[in-house]
Amino acid sequence: MGLLPWKKSKAKTVEDLLLANYNQYFRLAYSYVHNEDDAGDIVQNTAYKAIKNSSQLKETQYASTWLFYGQ
Repeated sequence: MGLLPWKKSKAKTVEDLLLANYNQYFRLAYSYVHNEDDAGDIVQNTAYKAIKNSSQLKETQYASTWLFYGQ
């Protein structure tokens, strides 16, 4: 069974945000771990969890904040 339209919309919003801000997220992760491979893994795991849990996002306009604090 496919995603419901509202879930797809939230997942797409989160995906677009992740892609648009990948470098920012990578730099933040790198500032903590000081290793490029580990920073890439952190961003990848975060992206997976964010898209997987995007149905929990209540308002798409707050997706950026939700990525940092809400999931």
